[in-house]
Amino acid sequence: MIEFRQDHTPTVQSVVPAYGDTFGGYNITLTGTNLGFTGAVILIDNVPCAFQVSNSSQIICLVGARPAIP
Repeated sequence: MIEFRQDHTPTVQSVVPAYGDTFGGYNITLTGTNLGFTGAVILIDNVPCAFQVSNSSQIICLVGARPAIP
């Protein structure tokens, strides 16, 4: 059973870089609180971002390429 606790809710305080290109292949850093969770998927424009580092205050993930816009 998973128990919801408001004091453990993940909160993102910053995202660096704020902008990126459509080709992906760069890291994005999310900084905040209660970010040390497993089994989560981070999506950037509906593209999975591959975890590189994950702890309670920071997630670094590799941004994938976005599909072409019609």
